[in-house]
Amino acid sequence: MKYDEVPKNYHSPYMAQVAEKLNILKMTKEERAHYSYYQKKLYNDRDEMQSAEARGEARGKAAIARRMLIKGKNI
Repeated sequence: MKYDEVPKNYHSPYMAQVAEKLNILKMTKEERAHYSYYQKKLYNDRDEMQSAEARGEARGKAAIARRMLIKGKNI
């Protein structure tokens, strides 16, 4: 294949994406399966962290509101 690599002197962010795609395409079927599993796990972990942060933030706001009510302050 004539264009199976992106020259190193290209500094465009788009070319970096192209290089990454080429690297994935050059993987064996097994390597792509491992890479795909890794990507899915990475995004799943990120989503779980964001969900946990949102739950924690909501609990924190509820605790503040509860303390304000106990002190007789207007929320």
